[in-house]
Amino acid sequence: MKCPRCKTHELTTITVSSLHLDQCKSCEGVWFDSEELRALLDSGKETSLSTDLEISLKGEIIANEQPGDIHLKCPRCNSGMKRYLYGYSSQVLVDGCESGCGVWIDDGELSILFDYAVKAAADLDPETKKRIDARLDALALARKEHEDKFVESLVTLDDTDGPLKPLGELLQAVASAIHTAQKKLF
Repeated sequence: MKCPRCKTHELTTITVSSLHLDQCKSCEGVWFDSEELRALLDSGKETSLSTDLEISLKGEIIANEQPGDIHLKCPRCNSGMKRYLYGYSSQVLVDGCESGCGVWIDDGELSILFDYAVKAAADLDPETKKRIDARLDALALARKEHEDKFVESLVTLDDTDGPLKPLGELLQAVASAIHTAQKKLF
């Protein structure tokens, strides 16, 4: 994948806390597939120190676009990426793929996001934190159930006789290939 900021440099895969992130060695920005940024922020800043990600924690912020502007293209799907405030009050503008592939964090922004996450977690009372965690778990379960239901519909289509059987077999093979590719990426 090409760096969305530099547009010429290839992103290098780095592993931090079992996450496979994509980093530009030139501008030191980092691409996070969906849910990876949250997982990294949850793991804490200290897990990123003494790793390849450390260089992206120390730099100066180079982006100067305003919220809503689209200046970058998603390195995964080439859709536009909108600028928005992470967490609405972090004062860090991140670039998010309009198709939901992930977010781009420019050099220096990650350190501020870690500090923001620590402060936001400290400001939550235990009951609110428990409700948020329960809601996130429910959303993850609902997504898993939706995926399982989709796969089951493919199996059902595959089990039919007649003209739809080859379509069911094809869709099941495609779903299996996507699942295998996701396991390799994550």
